[in-house]
Amino acid sequence: MKRYRMNQYLARKEFLFHIFPLTVSNRSIKKHCHEFVEFVYVISGSGIHEYQGKSTRIEAGDVLFIEPETPHAFHVQDETLVKYNVLFQPSFFAKELSILFTNPSYVSFYYLEPFLRSTPLPSHLHLLPTERVGLQHILDQITAEYQEKKPGYDIIIKTKLVECFIYLSRCYQDHKQIKNQSISELMDQVKQFIELHYDESFSLYELSQICGMSESSLRHHFKAHTGYSLLDYRNNVRLKIAEQLLQNTKLPISEIALEIGFNDISFFNRLFRKNHNMSPRQYRKQTSEQASTP
Repeated sequence: MKRYRMNQYLARKEFLFHIFPLTVSNRSIKKHCHEFVEFVYVISGSGIHEYQGKSTRIEAGDVLFIEPETPHAFHVQDETLVKYNVLFQPSFFAKELSILFTNPSYVSFYYLEPFLRSTPLPSHLHLLPTERVGLQHILDQITAEYQEKKPGYDIIIKTKLVECFIYLSRCYQDHKQIKNQSISELMDQVKQFIELHYDESFSLYELSQICGMSESSLRHHFKAHTGYSLLDYRNNVRLKIAEQLLQNTKLPISEIALEIGFNDISFFNRLFRKNHNMSPRQYRKQTSEQASTP
């Protein structure tokens, strides 16, 4: 197994830092370790990360920290993974952190404390789209300073790295507050969103961002909470609205279908028949006759 040393990347021996974007397409980065901390931010794409005996899928928005001397590997198949690699020794900004932590209000920063207390590094964090913009901006600024090496660049990079970890600590805290909500409360929020926006087109990904969880977790928890898949639940909401419109209006069936979000009239008719054992036209006729019967 290959072991990488910091001097393979250093611009200066006294400046224990390196940053670079890396594109990995249809290949593996074999298991290796290094004497420095590796901070990874996934810009786009997805892949598999092997670390500490686990294989984890990583995707755009993921933030990872790899401990020194800990073997890990990346595998990317049938797509392209683009990521930022930030390499540094914890001693790189130890002086700045020691000054920062004289203020008690800074002690709780989740992504800074390990570098001062020698505790385990933070685990995986998945950033929301709005949060990614902020992190990308900071990393782009650090990269520009590192490449241009204008006077004072080392001070700015250290300052920006501290800013980066404070930013991640804030994101972590926000996510923690979301997780403190019960799964039931989160699923009720998703139900409410669907019921309010039943006639609109939205993706599973967009719904997952509302409750701050992965698409697979959302699918699992929603089915467990409601007994329905997300698609079935939305279709049921639409069909209930269709029932009301068929009973209480004289709107053409094609217009009702469009009104509730179905652009394919044939699909609406098939779905309605599957759920009611009759066509929308037959349902309207039956409910009308029942209403007129004394």
